[in-house]
Amino acid sequence: MDILKLLEILVEFDTVNDPESGKFPDPGVVDFVEGVLNGLGVKTKVLVSHGYRSVVGIIGSGEPRVLLLAHLDVVPFVRNEWRFEPLRLTVEGDLAYGRGALDDKGNVAAVLRALRTWSVLTGVPSWWPSPRMRRLVVRMGLGS
Repeated sequence: MDILKLLEILVEFDTVNDPESGKFPDPGVVDFVEGVLNGLGVKTKVLVSHGYRSVVGIIGSGEPRVLLLAHLDVVPFVRNEWRFEPLRLTVEGDLAYGRGALDDKGNVAAVLRALRTWSVLTGVPSWWPSPRMRRLVVRMGLGS
């Protein structure tokens, strides 16, 4: 799945977080991200805290450790202040418009796409910690 398709799907989830008005993020977005991670051979855990769901992906064990962190919720929006439909990705030129496209669903799409690229380069599901990946981490000065 290409990065724009991932972003399109993520933007379409209504993940407005406004507890004062009783509006909470669609929990289906966590299920979607978990499914993508599982499809890459990543073990996952869904955590629930105060009614909010988060997904944690776990790859391998030992050192070095890498944490990739992102959020999927967005702040409330006023529809008529948007040039485009906020819950639909619109690409115009080299810009992508949609609620959360920049903060932070675009980052989530990029991380998922990067994990897919790494899995293709190193093998699924045991690509971390592979000798090739360890060499890359060492060369980048991120571990030993």
